[in-house]
Amino acid sequence: MRRITRAAAATVLAAGTTAGLGTGVAGAAGAAPAAVYMGCPSNDVCVYADADWSHLLISKSDDGTIISTGHPVQRVLNNKTDGTLVRICESPTSCTTVSAGTYVDYHFTSSTVIRVGV
Repeated sequence: MRRITRAAAATVLAAGTTAGLGTGVAGAAGAAPAAVYMGCPSNDVCVYADADWSHLLISKSDDGTIISTGHPVQRVLNNKTDGTLVRICESPTSCTTVSAGTYVDYHFTSSTVIRVGV
């Protein structure tokens, strides 16, 4: 899993480099959500295929649950403007939290569920 702020991601993308998938924190949380960032509308949670911005799979603005779409590695961006947290869960007690203004590259399984504001 990798967690990074959008500002740091923009710096990496502008430099033309990308880091490999890892299990550590690659940047600090807490950046303010953007109006539209990498195709993700303001106040939405977006899921991208693979660990890049090339293919937006899901964009969701209301609270609720999103089920994974079957890609083994996905990028989850929390672009919520009200501070709503997103949780990526393998079980009710095993979850990763994605703060507003950050994204996580996550290795999904058939039991992975994304919870928005729940």
